[in-house]
Amino acid sequence: GVFSSQNYRGILKRNGFTAKDFEDNLKSDLLAFKLQSMVESAVHVSGAEAVDLYLDRRQPLVVEYVVFRPEDFRSKIKADEGEIKEWFEERKERFTVPEERSFSMLVATPKSMADSVSVTDDDLKSYFDEHVSEFETEEQVKASHILAQVSLAASDKEVNAARSKIEKAQKRIDAGEDFAEVAKDISEGPSAQAGGDLGSFPKGQMVKEFEDVAFGLKPGEVSKPFRTEFGWHIIKTYSHTPLTVPKFEEVRDKVEIKAREAKAWEMAGDLISSLSASLLAGQFDDSVKSYEGLKLKRYKAVKGAPIAGIDEWKVVSNVVFDIEKGVVSEPLELSGGFAVLTLNSIAPSHTPAFDEIKDKVKESFIEERSYDMARTSADEMEKEVSGGKDFKEAAKAGGYKVLVTKPYSKASLSDSKTKAGEGMVREAFSMEVGETGSASTRGGAAVFMLSSRGDVDLKEMKAALPAFRRSLDRAKKARVYTEFLTALRKRAEDKGEIEILIDVNKVN
Repeated sequence: GVFSSQNYRGILKRNGFTAKDFEDNLKSDLLAFKLQSMVESAVHVSGAEAVDLYLDRRQPLVVEYVVFRPEDFRSKIKADEGEIKEWFEERKERFTVPEERSFSMLVATPKSMADSVSVTDDDLKSYFDEHVSEFETEEQVKASHILAQVSLAASDKEVNAARSKIEKAQKRIDAGEDFAEVAKDISEGPSAQAGGDLGSFPKGQMVKEFEDVAFGLKPGEVSKPFRTEFGWHIIKTYSHTPLTVPKFEEVRDKVEIKAREAKAWEMAGDLISSLSASLLAGQFDDSVKSYEGLKLKRYKAVKGAPIAGIDEWKVVSNVVFDIEKGVVSEPLELSGGFAVLTLNSIAPSHTPAFDEIKDKVKESFIEERSYDMARTSADEMEKEVSGGKDFKEAAKAGGYKVLVTKPYSKASLSDSKTKAGEGMVREAFSMEVGETGSASTRGGAAVFMLSSRGDVDLKEMKAALPAFRRSLDRAKKARVYTEFLTALRKRAEDKGEIEILIDVNKVN
């Protein structure tokens, strides 16, 4: 039909717009788009900038370093009990024991109730009728595809190149070549080595454009080229299995298993609800003897800490630290069943006397002093090297071993963490060859020196530069436009003339 002005106004009204408001907003959006295009048109990324970015990301570094481990200094720590006690008095809060609560919990699970469950044929038929979708076989197709990858943000040249590639594949298939062999030769997807085979899949598993084509083909048909967010595709469908609804007799055994589980779950919930309403805190032990399928468990909990033996400890802990002694909780529904609990005792938070935890305090004292000595030794070596002493000579004089990283770049950083820690390898990127630094590590401290910057593969760099240039172009345009809007906003606000309504934090 004809899309009339009356239809236009009706649609806008149903969505809370007047025609004027909608058109004003549209003009504003178009103006903002033109403004952004105008500012970004002045942005240029040179080949030299792309090379600099490539080197920043891919040029390999090698770092020499010395690790100062606290455990190597433990034997040098000498302190009498008086010094350790004084140290403890200044740090008592470190040794505070948090409040601990002990509680009992009655648990009923479908598994524990299984022996009490009985179901009739009528129960099974009712369950089947109410849950028939659980036993259906979904509609699905078995298909293969050929993919020429290209992103939605790609240039026209890249899009056309991918389309040309997929059209060549189609011509080969139309000429009689085997689809799987063409896929192995041309496809860029992860299924290429398997001849493009995607196996069988139901609706909702693939992106909509792909799904619509796959489910629209007859078995044996090959699609025309089409595009999704992943690139250009050709699909061949091998089979199409429709939605299948079984008869009750065909799945009776499966229905019985499901029906028993559902009834056992319901019985467990009913039992715990009944106990929660009628049980007294002191009756937990006796109730286990009175009700089949109940289990009594005892636990201890510290606020905010996992409870050993309970997967959903946060749910249980919230109840434990909210309930009073002598009270039976409301029923708890957990992933494995139902539970009700009562609080047995509360051990309040406290700081033990020094004599009670003397050994623990001594160990903490030694650990801290050992770390301090490691850090001090690292600082002393760095000072020597910064003063002109050779890195290896300084290490040798102190009796330390010089370690060397494997070559690593920013692109491979996740695979290049050393014993000296990620902080060291990151800091090295901003250093000159021969420059030294120090860093704290998980286990102590380190002194390091940037030993060398390696060469890059010129062939690989040449192939990668277009992608780096595009990435830099997008980032540079976003930065320039954001800076432009920020300056425009400041100028307008300073003059008190206009209010800029574009949120610079959401640009690009």
